[in-house]
Amino acid sequence: MISVSAAYCPNCAALLSFEPGQGHVSCAYCEASLVLDTGRVTHQRSHGLSPSTPTPEVSSEPIAQPDPSLFVRDAPRFRTRVIEQLAPEAAGPSIDLFRTIELGEERFGIVSMRCIDSASNPVAMDLEPAWEVVSESLEDDGDPGLAANLALEELARSPAFQRLECVIAVLDPKRTTALVYTAGANHAALWVSTEEARPILAGANHQPLERADLAKASSQFENGRLLSLAAQDLLVIASFGYLNDVGIGSGFPRLMTQTLRDHLGEDPQRIVTLIKNEFWKQRESGHQVAAPLVGDLRIAAVGARLAEIDELEAPETLPIETFESRHFQLALLRAAREDGVTTDGVRFWPLAGDRHALLWLQYDETLPEGALEAARAGADAVLNRTSHGDFDNARAAGRSAYARIAAEHSLDPGRFRMLVLHLSDEFQRVKFFARGWKAPITLGARGLRPDAEQQQFDEGGECTVKDLGRLFFPGSLDYEGNVIRAADFAERWHGGKSSHLYEGLRLHWRTRKSEKALIKLVRAAIADAGRENAQGLMLVTGV
Repeated sequence: MISVSAAYCPNCAALLSFEPGQGHVSCAYCEASLVLDTGRVTHQRSHGLSPSTPTPEVSSEPIAQPDPSLFVRDAPRFRTRVIEQLAPEAAGPSIDLFRTIELGEERFGIVSMRCIDSASNPVAMDLEPAWEVVSESLEDDGDPGLAANLALEELARSPAFQRLECVIAVLDPKRTTALVYTAGANHAALWVSTEEARPILAGANHQPLERADLAKASSQFENGRLLSLAAQDLLVIASFGYLNDVGIGSGFPRLMTQTLRDHLGEDPQRIVTLIKNEFWKQRESGHQVAAPLVGDLRIAAVGARLAEIDELEAPETLPIETFESRHFQLALLRAAREDGVTTDGVRFWPLAGDRHALLWLQYDETLPEGALEAARAGADAVLNRTSHGDFDNARAAGRSAYARIAAEHSLDPGRFRMLVLHLSDEFQRVKFFARGWKAPITLGARGLRPDAEQQQFDEGGECTVKDLGRLFFPGSLDYEGNVIRAADFAERWHGGKSSHLYEGLRLHWRTRKSEKALIKLVRAAIADAGRENAQGLMLVTGV
């Protein structure tokens, strides 16, 4: 039986209501009779003229619409919906191929291919050998452009071959990315970006492939740029039956683009049905309503989504501490105490001249007595020397703090992690020293785009934090290297732009208070990577 909790009618896109295990259902809106099978919803029409019945040779009546069938694939990061209407046998054998393929590590692909002649007319060829080499290549290498090259090589063995058009996409849940290759299939693949609020061409849009391309050392087999999909983004791919339909001429790309623009953020299952319905609406009002379909009609919509939250991982309370100055509001996540053992300490104190300092010290065992005060004294010795021209140097303050710990306690500084902040309320400037902390991510007042650039130096940096702007210190979150922009962070973090943490960063500005905003970010990080990775997180807000 159908394996989704919510399904839409493939005839009218209305939400269906059915019980688990139910095999048939009638749409309450359009009264369509629907068959529910594993991962599929099919509309069985009761019209007198079957779609497979040959139409009269001379007719001005619209052709009968084939029964639509909706295929469902759900995975932790992607929701895939494919709606199909098979061309009647009277229109001739299918001349194109449109399939999904399961790959290793929860990846999957979508492949659309057809052969054409020099005048771009479709040519019936056996595409199964090409499908086999494409399938093997995608499983081994996950490179759509390479798979297209191998498909061309296989098809070129036939004397009847002239040119190949194809769309090949690989979707990877690890970073929620899509890699798309297109050749000769203009507007066949569209990326619907919620961040940019518009459909965007996916793939590099190469010319149809010819034998000569096998001998060229050119960019003909280069993939489009790697797409990082945010939650509710869509990748929509249409078959050649839609793109080259005689009934609506060259109008389908515009139709699909407009439908996607009008329904941004909607469920992929509803999207494919709406595109299908708009296609038939325009076809039946056109000048060639009786023209047979040139191929099977299929549309795939892959929607990126947030992974489900494990409620057992979410702690009921979090050890959050907050501090304020005239311009800054700080919230930080202290290390959790276990059996009364304290492994970190924080000090926040005023400095001369409308300034403040924060020192956060962490140790790999119980924090030695006196170490925190020694570190504070070392940092203060630099930051409070107002007669010195370098009194705002947080990096010098951090190194002074380390030296004081080593001198007074004979402890190995390498076992300590330290963050020192110098906050200038007058200039809205944050300077920091970080050892054992990753570089902070700069956030703007109304989203991800920063209002000021961050400068990075050895073991620290500085940034202006304007009103409602923010710095997010990711502490010990597990990702490669240091990044200072959220978009770069998404390329390295679990789930990419469809992660809970990226979504939290994108919407941070909707929560004004630092403490509440940090709690949301901490819970998002735990949902993505587990509680043990959420250490040393801090949010600095300009107020």
